[in-house]
Amino acid sequence: MPRRYLKGIAMMKKNSTDKQKYKEEYLKRKKERKEERSRKPKYGMLSGMKWMWLYTLRESKLMAVCAIAVIPLALVLYALGLYTPSIILDKLQTGGSFNTVALVIVGLLAAHLIFRVIKDFIDLTREKMNHRIQWRMRLDMSDKVTDMDNYLWLDDQTNKKLHRADHAMYNTNTTFLHEIANMIVNVLCFFLFGSLVATLDLWILALIVVGVIINFVMEKWRQERVFALQPELDVYEKKHNYLTYNVTSEYQHGKDVRVYSLVTLIEKLVRDAANGRKRIYIRTSLATTVVNYVSNTVVALRDGLAYYILIQKALSGDIDAATFVLYFSAISQLSGFLNGILNQIAGLRDQSMYLSDYREFLDIHGKWNRGKGAPIPKGAFSVEFRNVSYTYPKGEKKVLDNVSFKINAGEKISLVGVNGAGKTTLTKLMCGLLLPDEGEILINGRNMLEYNRDEFYSLFSLVPQDYTLVPLTVAENITFCSRSEADDGRIWECLELAGLSEKVKGLPKGLDQPMMKRFDEDAVEFSGGETQRFLLARALYRNSPMLILDEPTAALDPIAEDEIYKKFDSLSGGKTAVFISHRLASTRFCDRIYLLDGASVAETGTHEELMKLGKKYAEMFEVQSRYYKETGTAKEGGEEIA
Repeated sequence: MPRRYLKGIAMMKKNSTDKQKYKEEYLKRKKERKEERSRKPKYGMLSGMKWMWLYTLRESKLMAVCAIAVIPLALVLYALGLYTPSIILDKLQTGGSFNTVALVIVGLLAAHLIFRVIKDFIDLTREKMNHRIQWRMRLDMSDKVTDMDNYLWLDDQTNKKLHRADHAMYNTNTTFLHEIANMIVNVLCFFLFGSLVATLDLWILALIVVGVIINFVMEKWRQERVFALQPELDVYEKKHNYLTYNVTSEYQHGKDVRVYSLVTLIEKLVRDAANGRKRIYIRTSLATTVVNYVSNTVVALRDGLAYYILIQKALSGDIDAATFVLYFSAISQLSGFLNGILNQIAGLRDQSMYLSDYREFLDIHGKWNRGKGAPIPKGAFSVEFRNVSYTYPKGEKKVLDNVSFKINAGEKISLVGVNGAGKTTLTKLMCGLLLPDEGEILINGRNMLEYNRDEFYSLFSLVPQDYTLVPLTVAENITFCSRSEADDGRIWECLELAGLSEKVKGLPKGLDQPMMKRFDEDAVEFSGGETQRFLLARALYRNSPMLILDEPTAALDPIAEDEIYKKFDSLSGGKTAVFISHRLASTRFCDRIYLLDGASVAETGTHEELMKLGKKYAEMFEVQSRYYKETGTAKEGGEEIA
């Protein structure tokens, strides 16, 4: 049994349940690795070649022209290379004059030079076009990543496909057309040179073919071996990169690393990941070594026998010196052409595996409507949950279980509950960032999936707990549009409502001040409370019919928080609004309060109604009130002592 399995068992308590759980987890991962290794690409080589051909034609017709034009040029160059030495030697043997021989040599070299210059120019043009296509493929993948339905990010299979596609982009050779053209050249040259060698002795041709086939089979085995080990290598690579780059290089991890003295632990984890990666590299290197050893042995035997037959015929007088040179050159290159054919087939097959991973990721489609949808509401709208249940992937229990309630158009409601009660999850479902496992969510009486996804997103202005800033100006981070399209008057109005206008006015460049110091040393860096105000200003500028505030005052001091509460009516206007907070005192200005508990809506009503009810909400409110009273008493006592 593997050492890591025994070590894991030894570290656990003498508890049969724990041991069984660990064993089941180990067997599950072992099964997943086995399935990954035996995974077959969805798209085959011919499908990949067709896809890349059409993709290239769409992006660069010039590259397709270059690929076709290189075929006759390459054939002429190979033919010149084959016959030039023999022709020159034949002229010398037949006693031709110096001028005649010199003219033949100059003519052949000039022809070779002209065709070589033309071919090199075409190859250079093709290389430029190749970079363009590669850039386009990366851009397509980036667009797919940013445009993918949000809930898909939680799906294991989607994440696996993403990592495979990312790896494929570093291994996919986008010069499919060039490789196909080279293969055509090799096929034509093989028949040209092979027919010549066959006139000498069919056994030579047979030896070359058999030797090349053996090498091809070995190389195919090596490629499949490497491809099967790649998923396991990816796991170690991701862990190693995260530990050596993210954890040690990014500023936000620095506090934990130093305060909790994580250096020794991180070093151990890095070594484990590096050792795992090393084991995979050793296995792939061994496969390569075996293939190289067999291939070199086959080549030595094959070429040795072929040259032996040729030399015997030359010594017996069956062929003259010029013919010997011609056949020798043909034999030398023939195996190269056949190797080229098989290697290009193997290479195209290898590339098609990576291309298949790339295409499989692009094939991912969510449940959202991406075409024409129902007309979206123009103003405040209602939201209704009907028997909605949701469990996070790999979650052990439901976050929401058969939840039903309705928020009326223009109503302001508050979601409260302990940590993990499902408040943020509920708002993500409401916004369509997650989709329910059971039940449905209605917007103005229509199932949300009837709307076009992007139009549906425009209905919501969200102040989330986890947010995104981009290395642009203050104005651009609020509006998410070009500076020329931004409405400065509207920006200042939103900053004023959010209580951040004075801060921005005090910046050297005002609205044009850059953000994110990691990209610009002159950038502004807002504090936690200022960032929350900034996010509020962003949501207000969007001016959507529904405003969702998820813990918008968590980083604010009590005075600033009270200021936001007093402004809430003007902030929300006639919008439908949802407010999430752990501080129950902040719920009084809402029309209704929903208390989430036990994966369901446990209580509903106004603050006064829930206090009269005397259940969970009243209990939580009393606990918080008592804490503030006790804190106030302690402060007063502290002042007296001072």
